[in-house]
Amino acid sequence: MPAHRPEDPSRRPPAIPRQKAAPTRRPEAPARETAGQGREVTSPPRGAVATREQEAPARETAGLAHRIAEAVLRCPDVADMSGGPFGTVATYLPGERFPGVALRENEVEVSIVVRLGRPIPEIADAVRAAVAPMVGDRPVNVHIGGLR
Repeated sequence: MPAHRPEDPSRRPPAIPRQKAAPTRRPEAPARETAGQGREVTSPPRGAVATREQEAPARETAGLAHRIAEAVLRCPDVADMSGGPFGTVATYLPGERFPGVALRENEVEVSIVVRLGRPIPEIADAVRAAVAPMVGDRPVNVHIGGLR
């Protein structure tokens, strides 16, 4: 085995100076077209303060998500709410996140952690019955996210 020889600095390639990238500005969110309604702005521009009219749907959604979570946690054998796989079952609002309740236009998804003892389909039926009066005609899908 040959002895270790230190590297000759004259044989190294010269260092290439790095240039700093110019700072980029993130573009504003574009307006989105919705079916039959023309153009609609999805949110206020960055840095702008939302008006009361723009905040109202978020407050209603937050209130509904809270009421659903409270009703679900009152059901027998429901130990806790679950975010589902990778935290995908949640309602996201400005500054808030409600894990375990996903409010969508055409459905409501609820993810729970249950206590063992009762059959799981009975627990899921009790959760559906508790949530159904609050969501109108939207179907309620119950996901069992864990057992205790």
